[in-house]
Amino acid sequence: SRVAAERTKTAREAVQLMGDLAVEYGFYGADDGAGEVLMVGDTEEAFVFHILSDNTAKSAIWVAQRVPDDHIAVVANMFSIREVDLTDSHTFLGSDNMFDIAKKFKLWDGKGKLDFTGAFSGGEYGSKY
Repeated sequence: SRVAAERTKTAREAVQLMGDLAVEYGFYGADDGAGEVLMVGDTEEAFVFHILSDNTAKSAIWVAQRVPDDHIAVVANMFSIREVDLTDSHTFLGSDNMFDIAKKFKLWDGKGKLDFTGAFSGGEYGSKY
């Protein structure tokens, strides 16, 4: 996020740069590849940004969702973005590979919108509580 803050002027540009760099160079989260959740904002818009390593450990899967102007977002260090629609470029940004990877590992059947949290989070779906 520091690189993006130094090289971009808007939250949207920062999210895109972080995602692009992670896809190209990889993302290496703590705890053997755990994902990361960030808030990225400027004076005009804010995004919730999720990222994790892809299945090759050489790239990344990421998505960002714009926080609507009349809303707030609380991020408790867990994925929270649900249905992703990358055709809605005002609201969503993300890596194209998320769909193929979700289908390959049977995390999504390719029908309807991809539930990013349901597909890629071990969080509440993996917790016995």
